[in-house]
Amino acid sequence: MGRYLMDYCSNYRSEKCQKEIVNARSFREIKNGDIPLFPSGQEQEKLDKICEKCESRLFIISKYECPLCRGDRFEKIVEPIIVSDDDNVKARITFMECSDCKSKLKLVEQS
Repeated sequence: MGRYLMDYCSNYRSEKCQKEIVNARSFREIKNGDIPLFPSGQEQEKLDKICEKCESRLFIISKYECPLCRGDRFEKIVEPIIVSDDDNVKARITFMECSDCKSKLKLVEQS
């Protein structure tokens, strides 16, 4: 399975997420050994269109490329912050906006 816009969104399955997106991958009853399928093809394209228009979208990225428009020009919204967990794994987080499509982005760089 490839990555779709919902896979990048920090608000995926949150209260801000559109109902169609939240329910798109919910598992249904499995009968006779069937494997539940995730949306694909045109069904997934419809979901990506919903994500594309969503005003709450906040894409988490690990490289300088917008998942929506594939642009690589960004404007910083705030200065980067450094966070670390209990194992002292550090990450630098930068909130940005894509200069091309105006998507909000959260760049996470681990060190």
